Amino acid sequence: MITELTARDFKGLNFTQPVTKKTIFLGKNGVGKSARTQALTLALLGYIPGNGKTNDEILSSFGSSDVVVVGFTLDGTKFERAWGRTANGSVKEAFKVDGTKISKETFVSTLGAKGNPKIFDLSLFLELSSQKCINYIMSLYPCGEDLSGLDTMIETQKKNINTMEDKARTTEKAAAVLTANRAAMQLPAGSLAETIAEIEKTEKEIETAQADLNEAKLQKAKEDQKKEITAAVTEKVTKEVTEKVSKQFVDEAASIPKEVFDRPPLPAGGASVIHTTGVFPELELKPGKVIFTPPPENVSSKLFLYNILTAMDAAGCEVCAARMIIKKELRGMR
Repeated sequence: MITELTARDFKGLNFTQPVTKKTIFLGKNGVGKSARTQALTLALLGYIPGNGKTNDEILSSFGSSDVVVVGFTLDGTKFERAWGRTANGSVKEAFKVDGTKISKETFVSTLGAKGNPKIFDLSLFLELSSQKCINYIMSLYPCGEDLSGLDTMIETQKKNINTMEDKARTTEKAAAVLTANRAAMQLPAGSLAETIAEIEKTEKEIETAQADLNEAKLQKAKEDQKKEITAAVTEKVTKEVTEKVSKQFVDEAASIPKEVFDRPPLPAGGASVIHTTGVFPELELKPGKVIFTPPPENVSSKLFLYNILTAMDAAGCEVCAARMIIKKELRGMR
């Protein structure tokens, strides 16, 4: 709060004027009513609106000598501005705070730290345009916001409002469609509880069917695996038995005299008896008739091939396919 106004050689006046929260100056013309408000304006702004702003113009318009001083006390701190003419005729401005001479920048920053009080001149205010009046009032009572970005913020909010209105219209349309669909919906007969019970029953049936299907898949997988194992074991056993029988036949065939395999075919209708040296049974050959006696059980079945071949020779079958295959098998077992 400003508590005191001071001036020296200002419009021919020197005064120290205490002020309170509400101070009104009354008096006849020329007693200094306007001088006090102008002195305060000059001390705060550094010029008086409607008058010159240069140092020479200020001293010439308001000074009554080569020096003019104006000031005020704000919250216990005294601020003063002075304009004086130097020896070479130029006019310079000086600044003091509590009697100490300082720079203009320090004066302005110190005044700003104290709240930077404003001057409201009603006569000048009424001459301003509507927009300037608004700007002036806003400068007296700043809102603490960035007014330069206010228009941008307003436009952004308008866009947001338009977007929300579009969403609201879309939601209303969707609600209308849902309402219409609900009205047209054919609900199943029965109460809600019955419908829920039916749904739960169906879900349990589906769950049971799914469990049965999974069990069937598991059983099939087990059967397939069992078949694969059986096939593998069968193949292995067959291979082992085949190898064992083949080895046994080779061992038995090795004991057959070589002349038995190399003998010439018997003439057709031959009637002789072949002695197999204890390995083969007797084979009696007569014209038009072959009598074949099976070998004992301890003789390999493979040896029957020789007896069959002998019978075919006796029958005169020398070039048939069966005879050729049998001879090939016998030679392969030597």
